[in-house]
Amino acid sequence: MFDMMKIAKNIKEARIAQNMTQMNLADAIEVSCQAVSNWERGNSMPDIAKLEPLCRILQISLDQLLGTEKEYETVTKIISADERSAAALTIEGLKELAPYLPPREIKKLLNLNEKSLDCSVLTSLAPFLNQEDLDELTSRLEGEMSSEALISLAPFLSRTGLNKLTLHVTETASMETIIGLAPFLSEDEIDNLLQHYTGVPQWEHIMSLAPFLGRDSLHSLLTKTRDKESITPPQAAGHEI
Repeated sequence: MFDMMKIAKNIKEARIAQNMTQMNLADAIEVSCQAVSNWERGNSMPDIAKLEPLCRILQISLDQLLGTEKEYETVTKIISADERSAAALTIEGLKELAPYLPPREIKKLLNLNEKSLDCSVLTSLAPFLNQEDLDELTSRLEGEMSSEALISLAPFLSRTGLNKLTLHVTETASMETIIGLAPFLSEDEIDNLLQHYTGVPQWEHIMSLAPFLGRDSLHSLLTKTRDKESITPPQAAGHEI
């Protein structure tokens, strides 16, 4: 969305026009000198919350800083105190701006666009939300959560939030789903999913799950498998189980 190099050039030119050093600007806007240096090299850009004070310090308008009308309109919707204006921001626009927004601001904008909230939106924005807010947002979609979405969200959810959502896929979880969730679940929770699994695990499935299972759970899984069909470990493995 943003032309980082154009913004970098605009910041540098405006700073020089004010006869300020990078250190002067950093002190004025309360960031590190390294942050200002990164802005002016196009490596990063200021947080959305810093744009208005930055413009005041540099004595330029927001549209002059951002360089194009489209970016100006999008950002003004976010920083506007008018909720109706902020709600006009599209979900796609929010996804593009998320790296530059504080987590609480993202949650606020999602609440204003609640009708557009779905699993794909949350999987895109999960890295930019705090855990508590993500737990609350995903709880609104419990009945709509697919296994694929749950696996994508698992690294960002709290243990409590993930367990609550996992209950909704317990009866239908495929072996691929169980393997995908295993790194984020306790042994007991994995065991519960396996007890409801009606298929026959393949050897590669067992090998994938083994690091996350206790001895008893692993033995139970192997016993269940051997009761249904003969299983032959790969010759290269050379390990007793």
